[in-house]
Amino acid sequence: MDLMTEPCDDSGGAPGPVAARPAPEAEAIARAASLLGGATAPVIVAGDGVARAGAPRELVALAELLGAAVHGEPIHRRLSVPGDHPLWRGGLYPTATAVAKALERFDVVLIVGANAFTWLLPRPGSPFGASQRVVQVDDDAREIGRSYPVTLGIVGDVRAALSALARAVGSSKTTPRARPPASAWRRSAARAPRTPGAWRPPPMPRATACRSRRSS
Repeated sequence: MDLMTEPCDDSGGAPGPVAARPAPEAEAIARAASLLGGATAPVIVAGDGVARAGAPRELVALAELLGAAVHGEPIHRRLSVPGDHPLWRGGLYPTATAVAKALERFDVVLIVGANAFTWLLPRPGSPFGASQRVVQVDDDAREIGRSYPVTLGIVGDVRAALSALARAVGSSKTTPRARPPASAWRRSAARAPRTPGAWRPPPMPRATACRSRRSS
């Protein structure tokens, strides 16, 4: 049988509609909101899945509601959070020890749309502390706890999950602790040093204008 020339019954028509944005489970959202709302020092690790879902605005809204610092995942992170936002703390350096150092002062870690984690070189140890609670949100179930166990995994559309988390945190009985206004965040962020372990790209060289001359 020659499969390349054998007739088939395929009409060549377009496939039917596919629901590509599954909603996250309400119970999981409520549990995650309880963990985040009750945190003393929450942090968000954002990956490029946030940008793919068109959810940077939802991520920033949740971070501001929680007063949570925001780090970028070690490799893919450029489009998920505005680089001048006062809660942005830079990208994480791609080693387990550096990430552990950067996250050690936080008690609840929310990982959103990120590969947790991609390292330049494998090293022993975990990026999470024994007492840290880790919530991971992704639209791909294979990413949840793939390399390190998490306290709670949520599979669903990233944008829908962030919006649902913000609503749940805002209406939860466990309300976030009092946060300073955005203007105070900007002043304190300008004075505070970046968290150890956060990688910052070197400054781009300043462009030099060149004027061509015609040879006489």
